[in-house]
Amino acid sequence: MRIFKSVRAQSCVSAALWTAAVAIACESTTPDMVAVVDQKAKNVPAAPSAGKGVQFVGPKLTIAAGEEKMLCWVPDWTPDKDYFIRKFRGFQGSMGHHVVALQDKAGNYKPGETFDCSSLAQMVNLQPLVLPDPDSHSDKALLQEGYAVRMLKGARPVFQSHYVNYGSKPIEIQDVARIDYALEANPVEVSYFILNDGLIDIAAKGETTRSMTCKAPSDIKILATMGHMHEMGTKMKIEQLRPADASFAAKTMYNVAQWKPEFRDAGPVEIFGVGNTALDLKAGDEIKVTCTWNNTAGKQLFFPKEMCSTVSYYFPATKEGLIICNKE
Repeated sequence: MRIFKSVRAQSCVSAALWTAAVAIACESTTPDMVAVVDQKAKNVPAAPSAGKGVQFVGPKLTIAAGEEKMLCWVPDWTPDKDYFIRKFRGFQGSMGHHVVALQDKAGNYKPGETFDCSSLAQMVNLQPLVLPDPDSHSDKALLQEGYAVRMLKGARPVFQSHYVNYGSKPIEIQDVARIDYALEANPVEVSYFILNDGLIDIAAKGETTRSMTCKAPSDIKILATMGHMHEMGTKMKIEQLRPADASFAAKTMYNVAQWKPEFRDAGPVEIFGVGNTALDLKAGDEIKVTCTWNNTAGKQLFFPKEMCSTVSYYFPATKEGLIICNKE
């Protein structure tokens, strides 16, 4: 999977949209289809000082009335060395759904380029960079001191801005993305363990449950795990399995017995921590995710209208870095 959605809710919620829990600002409708509403990023802090981080102001982009769009933008900056990153935060206008930090390791995109990245096919050249700390754990950072993700020299950052313009006028957006570096000399490198069921097929009415597994290629430790579904999700469970050991009882890593529509924007996060509190995965262990939906839409749902995905931070990062299992 290349699309990440660990995001935060803003303003009020409109249950009338298919994006039931998307973060929106309640705007009155008007017949004026020409005027553009400014959705410039709000509450942007001062940029970090040199050597402590970097802050990017995105291009001005337009989202048509009634349109949901994910647009990617590439800042005019290419790292001149490897950087270890501790924290990321995106800033948007009130109709913003999320800003995601990705990276282009192969030079597929040019500095200053913008492109539509609403579909999985448009995201295949990108990998995750760093997840934002969820608001629900603001006192407990995902990446604690001494741990960081690596951005390689020459790899370009790419930011995905997701907006839902529920109004009757086009909106002009301009987002801001902030990256803070890890300042210690030799942090433990963290990477991602991802499962994504890209073949979900949810019946038009009633309940559907699906599961998938992914095997750990070596001994690793899980720092934090989060799940992701959309508004039709009802429950989600993530387990650790050890097929090579018949005496090993499945261990629940993450369990949301009642998934809520607003979890699309700010899903629960299970933070295990570091050292002895981290979750040990042995080579050959499997992570299993099980998702259940109750489809009230009256038609079949497929990826990415609905999702069943998990993202875990693991350490120490293997030579390959990203561990990903994707049904496609």
